Amino acid sequence: MARPCKCRRVCGNPEAYYFKPRGIPVSQLEEVVLTLDEFEAVRLADLEGLYQEDAAKRMNVSRQTFGNIIESAHKKIADTIINARALRIKGGIVKMEKKAVKLCIPTATNEGKKAEVYGHFGSAPFFTIYDTGADTVEVIDNANQHHEHGACQPMSALTDRKIDAVVCGGMGARAVLKLNEGGIKVYRAAAGTVADIAGQFIKGGLEEITVQNACSQHNCH
Repeated sequence: MARPCKCRRVCGNPEAYYFKPRGIPVSQLEEVVLTLDEFEAVRLADLEGLYQEDAAKRMNVSRQTFGNIIESAHKKIADTIINARALRIKGGIVKMEKKAVKLCIPTATNEGKKAEVYGHFGSAPFFTIYDTGADTVEVIDNANQHHEHGACQPMSALTDRKIDAVVCGGMGARAVLKLNEGGIKVYRAAAGTVADIAGQFIKGGLEEITVQNACSQHNCH
């Protein structure tokens, strides 16, 4: 009796599921199917540059199984490119997991998950960074907390931290736009601890602050 196939862990869906050579009608193309676990293996090994042992742990499979998955994926991609075929991404025995996100939350203290959110982002004494994937926190001292009006540059304390989102009581439109341009989203949370806010974010319970609904007052960010 064959062993049941172990479910492979996949982090997120592809941005696109179908690729084809330009100028050739789909009806004239043979199709190659790349499974979602093969797609994930390519992302981990070829894009992120992980060693196969580390990539295997991320996918919750053995090193040998990962080797088989990535070899199959490479052959399919080579077949698609060399023989001008269409490539469809679908299927596979996978468990979809949400992408880990790093949240930056302004806090009044450095008490980690117990710290209360601070009302003003730029002048917060501390920034607590919560990693939703690892369930860990990092506390950063905000040296820019005593800034003059119009000279608020809190992100200078967060350089190289690879923040995905900021959570605060409110923020001005210009600041929101600047963060968005850097790939950082902003969410609203008026009160609570880091643990409370992280829980709300994971459940999708926080309102995103956009340029349209951002605050117009300086003391609202």
